[in-house]
Amino acid sequence: MKNFAGLERRVAVLERPMGIKIPAEEAALAILNDNEMGLLCEFIALMKSGYSLEQIRHMMEEETFLIAVEAIEKADQEYQRLTRPLARHFRSDIDLKRTKGGAKDAPELDPADTDA
Repeated sequence: MKNFAGLERRVAVLERPMGIKIPAEEAALAILNDNEMGLLCEFIALMKSGYSLEQIRHMMEEETFLIAVEAIEKADQEYQRLTRPLARHFRSDIDLKRTKGGAKDAPELDPADTDA
């Protein structure tokens, strides 16, 4: 399991747009499929036109509105992942191992090393 956790960390580092200067906002939207992107554009256009969320929900119908909201949440999660500092990301991976009963696999950390 140690090797798998290390591999996950290396993949997370490689997935970050480091060499290519793509803004995190664009990279987060790039994970949306064409349908989600179209609904997101429609939702934003309605918001910019001054409609309330309830009016937009009525105009888009419930199911379509929920898909648009899910697309927003999906892009937001990707944005948060892309903009999360690496050091905190690795520290949270280690903390998760400890809380899920994987303390024996997690390396021992000196508290002075983890406080930034």
